[in-house]
Amino acid sequence: ALAVALVSVVSVDLGPALKARAERAGGNWLERGLHIGRLGVQLGRGRFIIEDLVIDGMRPGDEPWLVAKRVEVSLTWGALIRREVLLDSIEMSDWRMVVESFPDGRQTFPRVTGPPRQPRTTPPPVVTTLQYVRAWRGEFVYRDFGSNWSAITRNIDVTVAKLIDYRGRMLFSNSTIKIQNYEPMTASMGATFRVENGRIVFDRMQLLTDGTVSDVTGVLDIARWPE
Repeated sequence: ALAVALVSVVSVDLGPALKARAERAGGNWLERGLHIGRLGVQLGRGRFIIEDLVIDGMRPGDEPWLVAKRVEVSLTWGALIRREVLLDSIEMSDWRMVVESFPDGRQTFPRVTGPPRQPRTTPPPVVTTLQYVRAWRGEFVYRDFGSNWSAITRNIDVTVAKLIDYRGRMLFSNSTIKIQNYEPMTASMGATFRVENGRIVFDRMQLLTDGTVSDVTGVLDIARWPE
């Protein structure tokens, strides 16, 4: 019983060789430098643990696109028999993301969909299913140099779960928004949303800025995952 408990909860370091292989594979997928401080696994729980993750910015010398203290990826081993990668959960904590856009249309979000490939004409050999994602204790920095506005959103807590479809909740507080040459304003927000065909569709959004409350109920389609 003690051995089973230890295998379930103790993280085993996968060593420098597998860590380097994961860095190469992730970097090739994103077309960015990817660095991992430590890569471990809890075998009994099917949980991989990534510590001190860094994904580089678009150009050498840029701020990293993402820095995360800890990322945990949990999967179901038995689903692999059915050729399904069933990700029970992905959890990321203590993170910071920086995204910038420019007047010529360029933006610094990496290629999250992987290398270009020909459309598939046969069923995929492996199906990937994601059940639950949470990213908390985060900070998101956005700078739009074309429209000259920026936002630093702090204390972000985002949760997305799959029921019939993907639905989620987002909270942030103690944040700062600056539009052109106007004085910066503080902001906090709570919202619920769903994901439809790559779009983030908000069902409700309550935004508090310097004492003013904006409460929007209904459908608000304001974002799309970068291609």
